[in-house]
Formats: sequence, C-alpha cells, structure tokens
Amino acid sequence: MAGLQTFGADVVTSEQFNATRDKRGLWVGDQTFYIRTAVLLTNLPAIGAVHPVLDWMTLEDLEITGEEGGYTQAVGKYVGSSEVDFGEFDDDQGEEFAEYTLDIVTSEEPLEVHPRYFDVLTVDQIQIASKQAKEPPVDADNKPIAVDQTGWHAQQIELYDYLRRGREVYKDPKVTWTKSWISGERASNLASIGKIEVPPGNPPPADPGSNWLNDGIRSTERGDVFENNQIWILSGKGGWDANHYS
Repeated sequence: MAGLQTFGADVVTSEQFNATRDKRGLWVGDQTFYIRTAVLLTNLPAIGAVHPVLDWMTLEDLEITGEEGGYTQAVGKYVGSSEVDFGEFDDDQGEEFAEYTLDIVTSEEPLEVHPRYFDVLTVDQIQIASKQAKEPPVDADNKPIAVDQTGWHAQQIELYDYLRRGREVYKDPKVTWTKSWISGERASNLASIGKIEVPPGNPPPADPGSNWLNDGIRSTERGDVFENNQIWILSGKGGWDANHYS
C-alpha cells in the first residue's frame, strides 16, 4: 500500500491512477482504493461517483479483493469524455471524433435465391427444379425415375443439377458501415432509421444499382456519457426498394 493518500482512517486512495482516451474522445481508466474491511459497504464508492482527480470521469464498475491487514482493495473502472463538457458533440454526431468501421462478411443463402436463377426464372420454375431435385420421383417399386425436363429453361436445369448434387447454399456477401461516437445525451436522430441514405464518413462507393440503408442505432449509457453505434447496410443489385424505405 505504498504511495497512498489517506482520506480518513477507513479509506485510503492510491495516488497512482491510469486512463486512456480513444479516437472518439472516450476516456476509460482505473482508480484503486483500500477500504477497511469492517466498514467496507458503507465506504465503497457509488456507481456514478466522480473520479477523485479526473472530474470528467464517473465510476462505471467496481471490483473488490480481500487484502491482509484488515483492508479490502477496490478497483474502480471509470469512464467519461472531456470533449462532451466543451460541447464538442451534438446531435450531428461529432464528425471530428467519430470512428468508422467497414465490415464485409458472407452468409449462407439458399441456392434458389441466387440472382443467377432468381432474376431469370419464375417462382414456379424455381420451385419445380427444387422439388424435383430434393424429392426425386420414384416408380411403384420406389425406384428413382428420370425427371422429364422438356421445356425447362437452361438455368432451371442448371439449378436442378446443382441441387441434385447437394449444393444447396451459396455464400452471399454482406457489407455494413458503422459509425461510432461519444455524446453527452442519448442519440435522438431517429427519423432516418430504416431509410435509404448515403452514410457519413467515407464509405466505399456503392455499385450501380445498389444503395445504403440506415439500419439503426445502439446507444449505451456509460457513466455520464453515451457510446453510440449506427449501422448502414449495403443492398444487393437492384437496391433497397424506395417504395418501402423512403
């Protein structure tokens, strides 16, 4: 317990502390206290209490560990943003401090909805090829019989052949653009949620016929500030339907 500053006999506050600030202006840090175990509960710092030195940070979490000598070590996790106090953030989401992330992943989708087939064949043609491939016809002795493909479209035959060989899914790329920022109030710009729009920052340009959809905001309270994440999803070919997302 060397290097400590005593504030009364029951609580000792370490003079050493640490804090880091990220690009968005969010500060996160630790502060250690030593509290006499016999009066622990009445002397623990309260969640939301201001840091003893960095007064723009408040207590978010607390972890305690029993120590020898009748004291308990309490390590407080503090969080805050000095920029909020100076009005650096507003409902326009603090462009100067915002952080942007591009995510490109794939998901498995049924082969029947691949644009190579879905954009060319009718629903009936796709359903016939799928059913014949997955539930092949049999004769009275339960032996498979040949499928009559007279009049079938070339893409319909191709789809049937793939499904018959067990290739039932394909990897569909999913592209999202995320904006992260810190604010003094919970995000309230909800009017554009679920709407087609061009995201802020520098997202990759959409291919011709594609566009971006505002998919929503997650705003998490952390001490006296809010950590916000807003996501946009890139459409496939043909774009998000303006009749539904305008």
